[in-house]
Amino acid sequence: MVCPIIHAAFRNLCCAIGIGAGAPRPARIHDLRHSLAVNTLLGWYRAGEDVEATLPTLSTTTTARAPAICG
Repeated sequence: MVCPIIHAAFRNLCCAIGIGAGAPRPARIHDLRHSLAVNTLLGWYRAGEDVEATLPTLSTTTTARAPAICG
């Protein structure tokens, strides 16, 4: 029940501020999560960090805390 409300609010917000205008598909919350993961990894590689050692931090950041809500 909560998940559809969140997704609808996200879509409305994206439309209101022009995110994804002209894109073949509307932006999704999952897209933000993916962008966060990719940009974090790129930053770690560029900074010379030990990516393998810091990967659990990214996993914790991008993992749903309560997957049953949207399940």
